[in-house]
Amino acid sequence: MQAPIDRIYSEGRRGRINEETVESLVKSMAVVGLPAPITVREYSANKNGFHITGYMLVAGADRLEAAKRLGWDWIDIDVVDADGHASKLAYRPAKLNAADEIAAVSARREEQREREAAKRQQDAQARTAAREEQQMGLYQAIASGSAMLASRVGYKAATPTPAAPAVQTMMIPVADISIKDRIRPASQATVDRLVDSIRESGLLHPITIARGTTIRNGMRMDCYVLVSGLHRLEAAKALGWTEIEAKVTGLEGHAATIVECDENLCGTTLTAAERALFTKRRKWAYEALHPETRAHVAGAHGSNAAQGNASAKLAPAFTADTAAKTGQAERTVQRDATRGAKIDPDVLTKIVGTELDRGVVLDELAAAPKEQQGAALEQIKASRSAPKPTIPRPVAAAVKQQERAAHDQDARETEAITAAMMPLAEAIRRLAETDPQIGEAVHRLAHWRAPGILAGLLRPTVKGA
Repeated sequence: MQAPIDRIYSEGRRGRINEETVESLVKSMAVVGLPAPITVREYSANKNGFHITGYMLVAGADRLEAAKRLGWDWIDIDVVDADGHASKLAYRPAKLNAADEIAAVSARREEQREREAAKRQQDAQARTAAREEQQMGLYQAIASGSAMLASRVGYKAATPTPAAPAVQTMMIPVADISIKDRIRPASQATVDRLVDSIRESGLLHPITIARGTTIRNGMRMDCYVLVSGLHRLEAAKALGWTEIEAKVTGLEGHAATIVECDENLCGTTLTAAERALFTKRRKWAYEALHPETRAHVAGAHGSNAAQGNASAKLAPAFTADTAAKTGQAERTVQRDATRGAKIDPDVLTKIVGTELDRGVVLDELAAAPKEQQGAALEQIKASRSAPKPTIPRPVAAAVKQQERAAHDQDARETEAITAAMMPLAEAIRRLAETDPQIGEAVHRLAHWRAPGILAGLLRPTVKGA
């Protein structure tokens, strides 16, 4: 459901807003809308003699702040009760048997979903029209200024970014959604978990699609192309749904690829090889949209800037943009991009999900030339799967028996020598008590750094030892 933003209160939560997160959300929500509803609870209070009602924010302060900065009047909400449990429909018929009650609740929920979907679609269209009109003027002004400045300094400015495409949320036939060029296939275990969740709670977050074309029965036909939400779509198919709620955007080509990569890179379930593949794909799409950010072009632009001959400010570098959109450190983005660039894609695909899908293995492969990486991978597999050499049990037992016998022999010899030297040690101690020179010699022998058996026998009785 939706609620007016001016009726959502967030007392005591202003200090919890992360400005970097809010700025990133503003850019993202301007393109694909709200990623997930905020969580609120019903609220009423008496202030300054007036009774006010509305909602108190529970979670989603950054999303609420981003919506305010975008000028939204309404926002999607999930209402929870005072204990944090999801609110249920308040109305229940007094005298219904179990079957009638289930049917009544299902009917009311379906009606509620239809009303909310229609309301969201109308509000989204109105907000999008207003934003497009405002942003189009801004983009035109930027494009005009960039072109004029570039013509003066003789530098070809980058093509200005187009206005943010409209976003509509509606029910789309599952059969009309085409899946193309996915980097990461669907995980059956994840789909199975989503089937149980969606069967119980419904689809909480719509998938994201874009308009496109496909070939069916030898004919080119209009369709919708999946941008993000592959597991949700597969779960809906498994449940036998014929329609699914989706956000229809104007994204296409490289922009749609970037959104797909960002959604996966924001998660925590990717392996090292998958991160390298997604980062490589995102860099390819990003540099295709912003060719001025490529290494050699950016270097030339920096040189011009140092001489005072630069054009208008260009798009941020790939690593900085990816780090801001996905919440990763720039060093991590650069590491994944390097692995994706240096390792052959076929080799990376073979590694995904295996015991070799680790950073240390990828770095070892990245150090080898691409034409040799296939052979290097086989060598790594062989070295890690080869059994460790073991000593046969009879041989090991014989070795231990020999070591034990040698140790016992050494102990017996030491004991015999000690017994033989004890009379000599006693005679020396008596002489040391009568002759100072002999006493000094015995003292030095007892404190020698590597004393023998005789020195060990003398030490306990020497004065000052």
